Amino acid sequence: MSVHPCPHYLEAIQNFPTPRNITDIRSWFGLINQVSYAFASTERLQPFCHLLKPGTHFEWYKELDHLFEESKSVIIHEIRKGVEIFEKTRPTCLATDWSKEGIGFWLFQKHCGCSSTRPFCCKEGWKITLVGSRFTSGAESRYAPVEGEALAAVDVLDKPRHFILGCSDLILALDH
Repeated sequence: MSVHPCPHYLEAIQNFPTPRNITDIRSWFGLINQVSYAFASTERLQPFCHLLKPGTHFEWYKELDHLFEESKSVIIHEIRKGVEIFEKTRPTCLATDWSKEGIGFWLFQKHCGCSSTRPFCCKEGWKITLVGSRFTSGAESRYAPVEGEALAAVDVLDKPRHFILGCSDLILALDH
């Protein structure tokens, strides 16, 4: 059983007009936040972050317009599949990643009959249950990679805590 974004969210994303001021860009971030459970939004929203900083003059240029239109298509493609309902009895994997721009996580559960207990034993075996991301602060963006990955591990163990507390078969996957 899975959860999918409402069709009106897909339509709203597809038809969102080009932002003309800070209010429009805030509305864009708010709309994307409504579907952020289904994909890691940090990478797609990063090019527009500087427009939200206090004291920054709002300026929209051709490259931003191209990135904006591309982000709409990619976001719709990524969220269309939705996410699976969490089942506490399934093997669970919490995968995380850190970059200078942000921290992301994916909560996966095993849905195949493979005998392997390793994550991603087969192409369709592990399905997404929850996704999340956030931008790093100025200080966090200057961490060494090993420190950033440790930060990501701590951060992502907190966000889906309602799912993973008491989880008897949890794997934390890091790339460092």
